[in-house]
Amino acid sequence: MSNKGFIPSAATFIRQIRQNLSEGRYSIGDTGFPIIKELVQNADDAGATRLGLCGDCGSMAGNHGNNIRVLQ
Repeated sequence: MSNKGFIPSAATFIRQIRQNLSEGRYSIGDTGFPIIKELVQNADDAGATRLGLCGDCGSMAGNHGNNIRVLQ
C-alpha cells in the first residue's frame, strides 16, 4: 500500500499547536481541558481507533501542576 498525497510530519503538527497556543486560540483556564478535548476531536475526525496522551506534572511551571489532577 502506498501513501497518496501529502502527509505532514509530527514537527509540523507541533508547530501548529504551539502557534495556536501562542495566539490564544485555546483558553487554558484552570484545567487545560479545551486542549485535550481538541486533541481527542482531531483524532476522532481522522478516524483514529486509539489515542495515547501522556502528562508530565514535573515539567509544569508555577502552580499549574496541581491543576492537572483533573486529567488523572
